[in-house]
Amino acid sequence: MAEKKPLKSLQTAEFQFLNPQILMANNKGFSIIEVMITLALLVVVVISIGKVLSAIHRLYNASELKTQALAYAQEPLEIINGLKNDFFACTCATDSCNAGSPATCTRLSQTCELLEDYTSCWLEDPAGLAGQTVFKLVPIGGSWQLGALSGGPEPMTTNPFFSRTITIENVCKDANNDITDCSSGTPDFNRKKVMAEIFWTERGLSKSVKVTTIFTAWQNL
Repeated sequence: MAEKKPLKSLQTAEFQFLNPQILMANNKGFSIIEVMITLALLVVVVISIGKVLSAIHRLYNASELKTQALAYAQEPLEIINGLKNDFFACTCATDSCNAGSPATCTRLSQTCELLEDYTSCWLEDPAGLAGQTVFKLVPIGGSWQLGALSGGPEPMTTNPFFSRTITIENVCKDANNDITDCSSGTPDFNRKKVMAEIFWTERGLSKSVKVTTIFTAWQNL
């Protein structure tokens, strides 16, 4: 005959299994683990969001700085365009012209060749700045003058965070008067390539942008 377990032992085991305090203790243990896992996930999400926001902020700042730099590069080109004849032109009305063949015009020791039916031409370099290629804009008497720049880019007075150089070169032309490489063409004083370059430092890295345009002596003065 099988041995019967004491009723008291069975009741005791059943009581332990259904004891609310034991069940609550087990549930409490699981709840703490769940909270810890949730907190860990939240930390990961917050860190990820922080990195994304930081990257967006850096991109925004970089975009703002580049926009400012492009505006500062465009500024001198607009000024030079408005004063290009003052900077480059030699005209028979105010300077010394020679009616020989070819006809020429001389201003401040620089001479340029007059095209047929023209009474003005552009000098090789800005007037009074022969031999110079890198420049800065200088405010004088409510207007602007070109000045020679040496020793690297000039910090801008309106925003020293940026610095600027202005380079002016003659383009070269071929036999058809089209712009070509200077290794095979001849210099064309009546067309100037003007480049403004802006420099700044961003998060320890050197940055720069440049804007280039070509001005032409199309106007007969």
